[in-house]
Amino acid sequence: AATQRQVVRTWRALGEAAIADEREAMTRAELDAVAEPDRARLAGILLDWPADYWEQCLNDAGVPAARVRRIDEALAEEQTATRGVMAQSELQSGGRTLSFPVAAFGFEHGGPALSGPPPRHGQHSREVLAEAGFSAEEIEGLVASGTVG
Repeated sequence: AATQRQVVRTWRALGEAAIADEREAMTRAELDAVAEPDRARLAGILLDWPADYWEQCLNDAGVPAARVRRIDEALAEEQTATRGVMAQSELQSGGRTLSFPVAAFGFEHGGPALSGPPPRHGQHSREVLAEAGFSAEEIEGLVASGTVG
């Protein structure tokens, strides 16, 4: 909780009306002084129920809250699906279609997009090695030995 109002709402949502009343009467400096003990107490209380429960409980109380999600859970969220943060591209070999992240934010016009399929393994090895200063002979030696594709 970032504001006094959110602190008070948090304690009320947790069933701690007496603490909420105390925090409501405090100045910002007084709230800061009890922040560490409050965090410790909150941590103990939050362990009593799953994160999904607390996310809903706190949001219902007007306290912005969201549990930390695994990547697969975040990508399955409706909001993620509707924001266009993932784009599909067909692989150059095999014809499989995979999803790739493009951006977690939107643009008023246009925005990040895939311009083509991902490169094949080793597709740019020669160019990268040449830019790094390797001679043509050195590059061919690395390719011939199987060191690079």
